[in-house]
Amino acid sequence: MTARAHKAQLTRLRRSIDAIDAELVRLLTERHGLARDVAELKRHSGRERYIPVREKQILARVNDLNGGRLPAEALAGIFRDILGLCRQTERPLVVAFPGPQGSLSHAAAREQFGASTELLATAGLAEVFEAVAQQRADYGIVPLETSSEGIGVHALEYFLESDLTITAEYYWKLKLAVAGNRIRGRPRRLIVQEMIFALNRPWISESFRAAEIVLAPSVAWSAREASEHPGSAAICPHFSASVHGLDIVSEAPGAALAKEMRFLTVGRSMPVLTRADKTTVAFSLIDRVGVLDDALRIFRRRKVNLSLLDSYYPSKTIPTVTFFADFHGHATERAIARVLQELRGLSSFVKVLGSYPVFGGLRA
Repeated sequence: MTARAHKAQLTRLRRSIDAIDAELVRLLTERHGLARDVAELKRHSGRERYIPVREKQILARVNDLNGGRLPAEALAGIFRDILGLCRQTERPLVVAFPGPQGSLSHAAAREQFGASTELLATAGLAEVFEAVAQQRADYGIVPLETSSEGIGVHALEYFLESDLTITAEYYWKLKLAVAGNRIRGRPRRLIVQEMIFALNRPWISESFRAAEIVLAPSVAWSAREASEHPGSAAICPHFSASVHGLDIVSEAPGAALAKEMRFLTVGRSMPVLTRADKTTVAFSLIDRVGVLDDALRIFRRRKVNLSLLDSYYPSKTIPTVTFFADFHGHATERAIARVLQELRGLSSFVKVLGSYPVFGGLRA
């Protein structure tokens, strides 16, 4: 191909791309207008602005339409941003998260709700619940377990004394990068969260033999510390690197937490039944031999599938244990209502912490 023919073909391709971009903008503007009409109907009917099941259905349909031609996670991220943009038809949706800027919860809130959402940093889990209860935030996002961020508490405990409810769940597989501050060659210092270091010690020791290894309580601390010291690098999510102005040096092969992190959305009202729901409940039992088996027999008899069971001892002096349980179904369904009724006959305390759509998106 001659240089002239090559230039002509490149010009035609660029014109086609420009035409597609113009059509994308037109369609996005049209979608935004339709979303404004939906928002107006919601406002008059008093319905929630954020409906997890609808977003799940949209992302599942997009994934089906894609058919594997584009990277699924990247496409889902684009559509979450579109959904976030379309939610801004009246005022920005405000979502509170625990921890400093650049924390895992900050990144998860950005991933779940999109770039157009106003994200509110709080000092901790209690402050997230306070912000939602006082209507300074529309929703909150909290990690189910936060030991990886150096907090070491269980988010479900906060629902026990709160009138707020779980309105959605979000699973996130942490992907990390090596991000540096004005690095030439290899970093002099590598700052890495303690659990990430423990899980990836061989790779880190081999790849950064000449660097000083500094253990950090959280990925947010890692990124912030690296940003304050030229020649340093942190192992952190891309989002944390962006927040703290770090350059991505390389991806971190294998560097991740042991499993997907689960985040819960804190809201003021329970989502409606979708037939693809999960319920989280807390119940207290006298700590004696066989009492848990009595409770589990209720679930077996009603053919209700438990997906999580965890224990919590609220007092060292009172001989009771509180259990947190996840199971499939919605609290308004007849079978689930019967399970809860039978649990109340056995337990001194039963509280539904939330019934919400099972996380789908790409899994649906």
